Amino acid sequence: MSKRIWNKPGIPHLGWEFIRTYSLDSPAATCEMCDQKNIRYLDVLKHENYEGEIKVGQDCSELMMIPGKNGFRWPGTDILILEIEHLKQFGIFKGNNPCLERFASLEDAQKWAIDNSIYL
Repeated sequence: MSKRIWNKPGIPHLGWEFIRTYSLDSPAATCEMCDQKNIRYLDVLKHENYEGEIKVGQDCSELMMIPGKNGFRWPGTDILILEIEHLKQFGIFKGNNPCLERFASLEDAQKWAIDNSIYL
């Protein structure tokens, strides 16, 4: 059964705190956030709005530890829209690559992503 929780309501996307890293002898783990399999290095994170700890791959961990409150993971894609708190703007990441555009609202960023077919 898949543990993928990026798209579940109420799961914080940002502001996670690093606890420790597990290094396995072989790539046999699965990320609890995105369900990526065959992971060798798992980061353990915690969040004040999530009960317990979560074990995630280091790609998810990098994104999850970005400070902030507002974020949106586009279902079924590697698109993440995050609030850049100190700028009071939203930015878009495709995978680990940030787009240069910045937006005043989450809705503006989502509309831009649709209009520019970035979600494909």
